[in-house]
Amino acid sequence: MRFTTLLLVIGLTAPSAFASDPPFGTHRFEDYPARVYQGQFAKPDFVHGRQYRFYRTRLREGSRAGVNFGGLYSIVTIGCGTDCASYYAVDLRSGKISRFPIGGEYNDEAHQEPIVLAPYLTGQKNSRLLKAWWVYRQKDGASICRQGEFLFDGKLFRQIWQNEMSGDCPQDVDHRFPQPSEK
Repeated sequence: MRFTTLLLVIGLTAPSAFASDPPFGTHRFEDYPARVYQGQFAKPDFVHGRQYRFYRTRLREGSRAGVNFGGLYSIVTIGCGTDCASYYAVDLRSGKISRFPIGGEYNDEAHQEPIVLAPYLTGQKNSRLLKAWWVYRQKDGASICRQGEFLFDGKLFRQIWQNEMSGDCPQDVDHRFPQPSEK
């Protein structure tokens, strides 16, 4: 599978410039290497991750596919309605579950942040770098397309780059997160 590298040059690219491969920040997957885990896969840990038990079937099924990010993790997508998705990283050695910080119907538990339409992620199984773009739908109906790059340390996704532009994100790129069988 061809991985779409998303790049946006700050202030120089209009939304229509995404017709081919959209630009993103300057971080490259190969600059954040991860050795791919070869051991037996652990099942998702719902004892220490009780808040994720509601999603146990989807997390178990998704993590069975194997490593697709960061050398040790299976990124699992869970839909939450039209244009809505949440992403979780399951550590395939320990079973620990971490939630990607962008996604779901709202961006925070108190529903104070604007609605986030499904973020689109791209990554590689041998890199700790994850690239994403998503739409914030403001309460007044206005849209903001945000693009970001994140590093995962096994506990948290730390954002290392972000850019935004007004309007919806482009829809003409391959934005599925790669499954292990495709890489």
